Amino acid sequence: MINLLENKLNERKGNKMLKLKERSQLIFSVMLGLLALFVLSTPAMALRIELSNEYFSPSGRGANRNLFVTNNTEKMMAVEVYARRRTISDEGSDILAEEDNFLIYPNQLLLQPGEQQVATVTWIGDKHPDQELAFRIVVEQLNLALGDDDDDDLEQSMTVKLLALTKVVKAAYVTPSGAKPDVMVDSIEPFKKDGKTMMKVTIRNRGLAHTIIKNTRLRVSPTDGSGKNIIVTDPVLASSNNMLANSNRVFLIEWPKKLTVGPVTGERI
Repeated sequence: MINLLENKLNERKGNKMLKLKERSQLIFSVMLGLLALFVLSTPAMALRIELSNEYFSPSGRGANRNLFVTNNTEKMMAVEVYARRRTISDEGSDILAEEDNFLIYPNQLLLQPGEQQVATVTWIGDKHPDQELAFRIVVEQLNLALGDDDDDDLEQSMTVKLLALTKVVKAAYVTPSGAKPDVMVDSIEPFKKDGKTMMKVTIRNRGLAHTIIKNTRLRVSPTDGSGKNIIVTDPVLASSNNMLANSNRVFLIEWPKKLTVGPVTGERI
């Protein structure tokens, strides 16, 4: 009787292992097909993306735009498209956050060599925003890989992993009607850095839409009126800088030798 029970148990274990092996082999075959489809061994690929218009209306026909995605390589690639809300730090760094108020279809594309496909991007969020909203539309190249071959569990080892290879971003804005930028010099003050006196310039966009400022020059004079106006230029100010709606940017430049260190006022010219 004991031998009979042991034989039954061994038979069940054998059947279970056989089913697991068959299932693992099936998963493995599927993975091989996917790996061949997505060309696992290819290096990072070149992508080109273009929006039909980077400005979205909060509602109506203008809330819908086309995104053109082009594979500029000789190999097949898979990509995913998604959106991120964008802010810019005072120092000029992009800060991206999760965003689910865009409907993107399709949000995954399989591109043949040299092929261009189109995804539809639609704003489905606030139809009456108080100010312009800034975003990044991201197209991320994906690839497939098998799990760790050293994993003891065959079923767990046959897993799919998404690996990001190349990421391309495009600026996008949801702009309410009549929104305009309004850029001004908010403050200028001395600032010590590495033992040197620098000029800390805070420029504010108090308007309701973004703008790009470049080749900025400042007219600066002592607050107490004791000196003449000084025209201040600097490569940092001359470069292109994106001023999002209702935001600040801070620039550190050398304090002009002709200007006494102390309270000053200034304006953009």
